[in-house]
Amino acid sequence: MPHANLPAPAFKAFILCGPGSGFETFCANPKDGPKALLPIANRPMVWYPLDFCYRMGITEISLIISPDSHEALDDALNQNPYLTSLPSPKPDIIAPPGLAQSSTAQIIGTAELFRFPEVQAAIDSDFLVLPCDLLTELDPLAAYETWMTFQAEVAGMGAGAGRQGGLGFWYSVLDAERKKPKGAETDFVMTAAIARPAVVFPHAASLAHNTEQLLNAKSNATLDDEVANHGALRIRNKAIEEFGRTRIERVYRDSHVYFFPRWAKELMARNATFESMSEDVIGAWAKASWQDGLAEKLGMQEYFDAATPNGSTADNGTADVDIASMISTMSVHPPTLSTAFASRVPSSPSSSRSLLPPFLTYLHPPSPPAPLLRRIDTVPTLLLTTLHLAALPPSSSPLTHTAKITHPHLVDPHARIDLPTTLLDANVTVGAHATVKECAVGANCSIGPGARLLRCVLMDGVDVGANVTLSGCVVGRRAKLEGKERRAKGEQGTVLRDCVVRQVFLVEWGTEEK
Repeated sequence: MPHANLPAPAFKAFILCGPGSGFETFCANPKDGPKALLPIANRPMVWYPLDFCYRMGITEISLIISPDSHEALDDALNQNPYLTSLPSPKPDIIAPPGLAQSSTAQIIGTAELFRFPEVQAAIDSDFLVLPCDLLTELDPLAAYETWMTFQAEVAGMGAGAGRQGGLGFWYSVLDAERKKPKGAETDFVMTAAIARPAVVFPHAASLAHNTEQLLNAKSNATLDDEVANHGALRIRNKAIEEFGRTRIERVYRDSHVYFFPRWAKELMARNATFESMSEDVIGAWAKASWQDGLAEKLGMQEYFDAATPNGSTADNGTADVDIASMISTMSVHPPTLSTAFASRVPSSPSSSRSLLPPFLTYLHPPSPPAPLLRRIDTVPTLLLTTLHLAALPPSSSPLTHTAKITHPHLVDPHARIDLPTTLLDANVTVGAHATVKECAVGANCSIGPGARLLRCVLMDGVDVGANVTLSGCVVGRRAKLEGKERRAKGEQGTVLRDCVVRQVFLVEWGTEEK
């Protein structure tokens, strides 16, 4: 692997380990079970973004987490076999006191995290931001080289190293039948085509053709509120006039993976109103590329050796746009010729905008056939993604396990295990005549004789008794489901369908829930 393809030694990664708002059943006590340690296909969730960083060549990695979860995460980094098997050095943990859940009654926004002094002090180079719930089969070198390919074009415009722009990754939520799953969280994304680089790094070739300049981004929930308030989507004419050819999508979701230049930390630090990384930081940066006066208002022009204009923000003209006619379409308008002088005239708003490097977006097509890219932030997504990974043949993906069953000698020869679709982790025992199909079973679990499991996820230490039936369930750590080896005639056993069982919970014999 050519060394030139790897990130510079000072390049850093920051993995955001949130409180797990989508996993209240399993993360009620952050001191015992933080979201970052929830299993996906038997590996801790945070293993996946860590592995992505290491395969990219990044070794300076920091995990940002609440102080409440510091001890549990540190113990896992030192003891969990999946995490200890990752390359050295071990990631650092940044746990700002202001993140303690006992000290704040409100959720801290992702942009607010980067204003904590502890995080600001750690950023002394270009950096990558990822969520702990990221799972992707994308080639990490392709991601890094895509950013570098377009930065070479930006740097060639004459402003030097400080001119670096950003790159974010959005993925389509459409399923294999090109339908949007019910309840899927999506974003509003407005982009414009960007000139193809003259030279593309080898790995980046697979991503460069889906990379465009971001003009606006926000959640569809925010967009719907704006439409309800104004009766229509309000888009500034300037964006369309400036770029001529624009595209609007509403079936993509922000993966919260961003390549940032070092100067972006100052953008976050100086703008105290920024709460969300996606809508505030990225959204403002994107709009500053076409909205006169916004870069000055945010103080962005100070990073590029440009004189500060008088700060006045011009009205670029606002129009009511029928969003239904623009979704997933290309809007083509003749580009407006600029009347600004080619020289660096400080009083010209368009001159200051020309100094601002763009924020780019990679729009990932639906999976499959494209490689997997998604966030695992709900229990249904965890279940479906785990079952997908469990069914992958060994060595078919960077995310597969080398062996489907870690300790085959602990499985009774009369048990029926569907090997192509099932993962059994270390020290899993399976009794006689038990059936396990399309499941991921965590370490130290016990499955009693005659038990039947279909499309289930069992976290570490679960005890499934004899003749228990589970279908479509996610069972938390050290839960116990009572069984009985000999049932009386007509006796109803334990049957759970599409249930979520919290950790250390006892399900009594005879329980039937759906």
